[in-house]
Amino acid sequence: MPSADDLTPTARTLVAAVDETLEHPVDGQERLRYAAVAEALGRSDGRRAAELLSVPTRRVTDAQNRLPAYTLATLVAAACASQEVVLDDREDLLRTVRQQIRTGLAGGTGLRPPRWLIPSTIADRTGAHVGALLLQCHGEPARPWLWRTLPEQGRFFILGCNAGSHPAAAHPRCLGTTDLAQLTTRAPVGA
Repeated sequence: MPSADDLTPTARTLVAAVDETLEHPVDGQERLRYAAVAEALGRSDGRRAAELLSVPTRRVTDAQNRLPAYTLATLVAAACASQEVVLDDREDLLRTVRQQIRTGLAGGTGLRPPRWLIPSTIADRTGAHVGALLLQCHGEPARPWLWRTLPEQGRFFILGCNAGSHPAAAHPRCLGTTDLAQLTTRAPVGA
Protein backbone atom coordinates (compact mmCIF):
# COMPACT_ATOMS: atom_id res chain seq x y z
CA MET A 1 0.00 0.00 0.00
CA PRO A 2 1.43 3.43 -0.96
CA SER A 3 2.37 5.81 1.83
CA ALA A 4 0.95 9.32 2.10
CA ASP A 5 4.26 10.66 0.75
CA ASP A 6 3.84 8.55 -2.40
CA LEU A 7 0.46 10.22 -3.04
CA THR A 8 1.71 13.78 -2.51
CA PRO A 9 2.17 15.46 -5.88
CA THR A 10 5.57 16.85 -6.76
CA ALA A 11 6.52 19.33 -9.45
CA ARG A 12 7.94 16.45 -11.49
CA THR A 13 4.69 14.45 -11.37
CA LEU A 14 2.65 17.55 -12.24
CA VAL A 15 4.91 18.28 -15.22
CA ALA A 16 4.55 14.69 -16.42
CA ALA A 17 0.76 14.81 -16.10
CA VAL A 18 0.49 18.08 -18.03
CA ASP A 19 3.08 17.03 -20.61
CA GLU A 20 1.14 13.95 -21.66
CA THR A 21 -1.88 16.12 -22.57
CA LEU A 22 0.01 18.53 -24.85
CA GLU A 23 1.26 18.47 -28.40
CA HIS A 24 5.02 18.76 -28.51
CA PRO A 25 6.88 21.19 -30.76
CA VAL A 26 7.66 20.10 -34.31
CA ASP A 27 10.71 22.33 -34.70
CA GLY A 28 13.92 20.71 -33.42
CA GLN A 29 15.20 23.80 -31.61
CA GLU A 30 11.85 24.28 -29.89
CA ARG A 31 11.71 20.57 -28.91
CA LEU A 32 14.99 21.08 -27.08
CA ARG A 33 13.71 24.26 -25.41
CA TYR A 34 10.44 22.51 -24.42
CA ALA A 35 12.39 19.61 -22.85
CA ALA A 36 14.64 22.04 -20.96
CA VAL A 37 11.62 24.03 -19.72
CA ALA A 38 9.94 20.79 -18.59
CA GLU A 39 13.09 19.73 -16.77
CA ALA A 40 13.39 23.12 -15.01
CA LEU A 41 9.72 23.03 -14.01
CA GLY A 42 10.20 19.49 -12.68
CA ARG A 43 12.89 20.89 -10.38
CA SER A 44 10.49 23.70 -9.33
CA ASP A 45 12.84 26.20 -10.95
CA GLY A 46 10.53 28.82 -12.42
CA ARG A 47 13.39 31.27 -12.87
CA ARG A 48 15.32 28.88 -15.13
CA ALA A 49 12.17 28.09 -17.11
CA ALA A 50 11.60 31.85 -17.61
CA GLU A 51 15.20 32.29 -18.76
CA LEU A 52 14.80 29.47 -21.28
CA LEU A 53 11.61 31.04 -22.65
CA SER A 54 13.40 34.38 -23.03
CA VAL A 55 16.29 33.12 -25.15
CA PRO A 56 15.83 34.82 -28.53
CA THR A 57 15.96 33.15 -31.90
CA ARG A 58 16.06 34.71 -35.33
CA ARG A 59 12.61 33.63 -36.45
CA VAL A 60 9.60 35.88 -36.79
CA THR A 61 7.27 33.16 -35.51
CA ASP A 62 8.93 32.73 -32.11
CA ALA A 63 5.72 33.03 -30.08
CA GLN A 64 3.90 30.47 -32.22
CA ASN A 65 6.82 28.04 -32.12
CA ARG A 66 7.06 28.42 -28.35
CA LEU A 67 3.34 27.92 -27.77
CA PRO A 68 3.81 24.34 -26.43
CA ALA A 69 6.39 25.56 -23.88
CA TYR A 70 4.21 28.53 -22.88
CA THR A 71 1.25 26.22 -22.44
CA LEU A 72 3.28 23.73 -20.40
CA ALA A 73 4.64 26.48 -18.13
CA THR A 74 1.22 28.05 -17.58
CA LEU A 75 -0.61 24.78 -16.88
CA VAL A 76 2.16 23.50 -14.59
CA ALA A 77 2.18 26.80 -12.66
CA ALA A 78 -1.59 26.52 -12.19
CA ALA A 79 -1.33 22.86 -11.14
CA CYS A 80 1.41 23.69 -8.64
CA ALA A 81 -0.72 26.46 -7.15
CA SER A 82 -3.82 24.26 -6.87
CA GLN A 83 -1.86 21.34 -5.37
CA GLU A 84 0.19 23.60 -3.07
CA VAL A 85 3.44 22.52 -4.70
CA VAL A 86 6.16 25.16 -4.54
CA LEU A 87 7.28 26.58 -7.88
CA ASP A 88 10.11 29.03 -7.25
CA ASP A 89 9.75 32.38 -9.05
CA ARG A 90 6.29 31.42 -10.31
CA GLU A 91 5.21 35.03 -10.85
CA ASP A 92 8.40 35.82 -12.78
CA LEU A 93 7.74 32.82 -15.02
CA LEU A 94 4.13 33.83 -15.69
CA ARG A 95 5.12 37.46 -16.32
CA THR A 96 7.73 36.26 -18.83
CA VAL A 97 5.14 34.15 -20.65
CA ARG A 98 2.73 37.13 -20.85
CA GLN A 99 5.46 39.47 -22.12
CA GLN A 100 6.61 37.02 -24.76
CA ILE A 101 3.06 36.43 -25.96
CA ARG A 102 2.20 40.14 -26.07
CA THR A 103 5.01 40.50 -28.58
CA GLY A 104 3.62 37.56 -30.58
CA LEU A 105 0.12 39.03 -30.56
CA ALA A 106 1.31 42.52 -31.55
CA GLY A 107 0.38 42.01 -35.20
CA GLY A 108 -3.11 42.77 -36.44
CA THR A 109 -5.99 40.34 -36.24
CA GLY A 110 -6.84 40.76 -39.91
CA LEU A 111 -10.26 41.83 -41.09
CA ARG A 112 -12.25 39.92 -38.50
CA PRO A 113 -12.72 41.35 -35.01
CA PRO A 114 -10.94 39.39 -32.30
CA ARG A 115 -12.61 37.09 -29.83
CA TRP A 116 -11.74 38.34 -26.38
CA LEU A 117 -10.59 35.99 -23.63
CA ILE A 118 -11.52 37.48 -20.27
CA PRO A 119 -9.68 35.89 -17.33
CA SER A 120 -12.13 34.92 -14.59
CA THR A 121 -9.57 35.88 -11.91
CA ILE A 122 -6.25 37.68 -11.88
CA ALA A 123 -4.58 34.26 -11.63
CA ASP A 124 -6.02 33.42 -15.08
CA ARG A 125 -4.31 36.33 -16.92
CA THR A 126 -1.49 34.22 -18.30
CA GLY A 127 -3.96 31.56 -19.43
CA ALA A 128 -5.88 34.25 -21.35
CA HIS A 129 -2.66 35.24 -23.13
CA VAL A 130 -1.73 31.66 -23.99
CA GLY A 131 -5.32 30.89 -25.03
CA ALA A 132 -5.40 33.92 -27.34
CA LEU A 133 -2.14 32.83 -29.00
CA LEU A 134 -3.47 29.28 -29.32
CA LEU A 135 -6.61 30.50 -31.07
CA GLN A 136 -4.57 32.82 -33.32
CA CYS A 137 -2.37 29.89 -34.35
CA HIS A 138 -5.55 28.10 -35.43
CA GLY A 139 -6.72 31.05 -37.52
CA GLU A 140 -9.13 32.54 -34.96
CA PRO A 141 -8.34 36.20 -34.18
CA ALA A 142 -8.19 36.48 -30.39
CA ARG A 143 -6.85 38.76 -27.69
CA PRO A 144 -6.78 38.69 -23.89
CA TRP A 145 -9.06 41.29 -22.25
CA LEU A 146 -7.41 42.60 -19.10
CA TRP A 147 -9.61 45.51 -18.00
CA ARG A 148 -12.32 45.65 -15.34
CA THR A 149 -15.07 46.58 -17.80
CA LEU A 150 -16.34 44.35 -20.58
CA PRO A 151 -15.23 45.00 -24.14
CA GLU A 152 -17.58 47.51 -25.77
CA GLN A 153 -17.68 45.49 -28.97
CA GLY A 154 -17.10 41.93 -30.00
CA ARG A 155 -17.80 38.53 -28.55
CA PHE A 156 -15.87 37.02 -25.68
CA PHE A 157 -15.16 33.93 -23.62
CA ILE A 158 -14.60 33.79 -19.87
CA LEU A 159 -11.47 31.76 -19.19
CA GLY A 160 -10.53 30.07 -15.92
CA CYS A 161 -11.58 27.40 -13.44
CA ASN A 162 -14.20 29.73 -11.93
CA ALA A 163 -15.41 31.04 -15.28
CA GLY A 164 -18.99 29.83 -14.77
CA SER A 165 -19.42 32.07 -11.72
CA HIS A 166 -18.05 35.17 -13.47
CA PRO A 167 -20.70 37.95 -13.61
CA ALA A 168 -20.33 38.29 -17.39
CA ALA A 169 -20.94 34.59 -18.10
CA ALA A 170 -24.62 35.31 -18.82
CA HIS A 171 -23.91 38.37 -20.98
CA PRO A 172 -25.49 38.18 -24.48
CA ARG A 173 -22.10 38.60 -26.19
CA CYS A 174 -20.46 35.90 -24.07
CA LEU A 175 -19.69 32.82 -26.16
CA GLY A 176 -19.25 30.62 -23.11
CA THR A 177 -16.72 29.60 -20.54
CA THR A 178 -13.54 27.60 -20.92
CA ASP A 179 -10.10 27.13 -19.41
CA LEU A 180 -6.68 26.72 -20.95
CA ALA A 181 -6.65 22.94 -20.55
CA GLN A 182 -9.93 22.71 -22.50
CA LEU A 183 -8.62 25.00 -25.24
CA THR A 184 -5.59 22.76 -25.75
CA THR A 185 -7.68 19.61 -26.17
CA ARG A 186 -10.38 20.69 -28.56
CA ALA A 187 -10.74 22.35 -31.90
CA PRO A 188 -10.65 26.14 -31.84
CA VAL A 189 -13.76 27.69 -30.43
CA GLY A 190 -15.31 30.22 -32.69
CA ALA A 191 -18.02 31.87 -34.62
